Amino acid sequence: MSVLTKPPPIQWVTASPLWPAASAHPPVMQSPALLRFKGDSFMEDLIALLQKTPQKLTDQAAQAESFRVRPVGADATWEAAPKGTPLKLFQPVHGNFYLVAANLVCRQAGLPDHTVNVGRGEKVQFVLRLLDGTTESAWVTRDDGTKAWRPVSSAQAVADKEDLLPLFPVRFPDGGRSRSLLVGLVPTSSRETYQAAPTLAADAASQGEDVRREEFKARVRGALEALKATAPNQVPLLPQEQEASMFLLLDFADFLVNHNIDVFGPTPPSPGAAAYELYQLLRNTTADGSTKWLQALQDAWGQRHVINGEQPGTLKPVYDLNNTHLAALDLDALEKAVVKALGDYKPPQEPPKPAPLPKLDPAGGSFYVLRCVYRRPDCRPPHPDVVSQPTSPFLLAPFFDADAPSRPIRIPLPQDTSIAGLRKFAKNVAFITTGKLRGQVGSVSDLSKLIKGEAADGPGFALGEICSFSLPIITLCAMIVLIIFIILLNIAFWWMPFFRLCFPIPVKK
Repeated sequence: MSVLTKPPPIQWVTASPLWPAASAHPPVMQSPALLRFKGDSFMEDLIALLQKTPQKLTDQAAQAESFRVRPVGADATWEAAPKGTPLKLFQPVHGNFYLVAANLVCRQAGLPDHTVNVGRGEKVQFVLRLLDGTTESAWVTRDDGTKAWRPVSSAQAVADKEDLLPLFPVRFPDGGRSRSLLVGLVPTSSRETYQAAPTLAADAASQGEDVRREEFKARVRGALEALKATAPNQVPLLPQEQEASMFLLLDFADFLVNHNIDVFGPTPPSPGAAAYELYQLLRNTTADGSTKWLQALQDAWGQRHVINGEQPGTLKPVYDLNNTHLAALDLDALEKAVVKALGDYKPPQEPPKPAPLPKLDPAGGSFYVLRCVYRRPDCRPPHPDVVSQPTSPFLLAPFFDADAPSRPIRIPLPQDTSIAGLRKFAKNVAFITTGKLRGQVGSVSDLSKLIKGEAADGPGFALGEICSFSLPIITLCAMIVLIIFIILLNIAFWWMPFFRLCFPIPVKK
């Protein structure tokens, strides 16, 4: 007879081909990766790389780099991007495309991929956040349809009306199994829109509304309700069941510590204290076997670094919060006791300062991060969104950036510029003019009069025209006019020595 067990916790981790290098650095392991590809075939390149040599994905990791031209006289030690240069993402017009990549996994041995049930409304997406020190601002849609930045009260939650960008799976072989890498295109070309957008006042949670009760529901009560809905555990216990129980205890203990609810201290709360009711509930309710909740929370908090994987070691003791034990815990009474222990909320005397309005900084001085999001809106009981840790902070390069690579653009002009040669091209470009515009153009046709300040008489009839031209001749004229104006303006700018660089090339006669 099959026995249902508690599902393991779900979390975001970096792209699986990067795990060998990232496993020794927990912050890197838990953050999505930023990948850089050159050329418009970036998706085909990614798929081909994952199918053949996924371990070489490390070569595509975005790094701080610069394509500045080496200064004249610079020695061999000159670096375009010296150590400490911030990460900057260039635009598609520069020939670079950036992808955010991560894996959504079950927190158990081997970190298997978690299957996203699209049929039940589950989604995997990512968000772009503006950084102001340690505060993140979400890119939100206002009631009038315009976009703006709004500081968020919790970086681990999706803000109201926040823009969510799509992630899509790319499957590839990984040893003897198939993995699904979730990737999304970073909108680097929207840099000017992001830079010029206004910043709204902080949301209600940041301005003084007490959200501690909602945090308790999301982090603690919601997880407890999910566990109570499962069938009894099988014996012996599965490792992932023990791990899920220890993480739940750790989240509960972390909530109590962060909100200064003193139930762990050497001196228990007095009968008149706000935390007394919660202390009595935790001290008298069984969590696992004969162990009470208070002791289990203390044990989990004492082993927090081992549970998080920040330090090596073996968990001892290990608890199993199966639904049989949880039946003794009245969640309504627990929430009531926690709310009482939290006490009255005292908002700060001064409201938090809003994030400064991002300016059009030519150096791209605004930093951003990305976070991946897993949403399950139709789950019962409700499950909170699973939001990843942020990526490394990065800048968005402007259109004209000295550090950006430049795409080679070559426009071949007609080889035979004789009358006979140019007559071979069709007049395939047509300009349509109204009668008024035709008259205005006709009045400036005599340059000698125009220099003297006299305009010629326009045509006598008020009809429009369709004028057909040959595109090669238009291109030739555009280049000639450009050179003429560059020479004229060189008097003020002195840019001719740096404007063009001409090399002779062999061409057929």
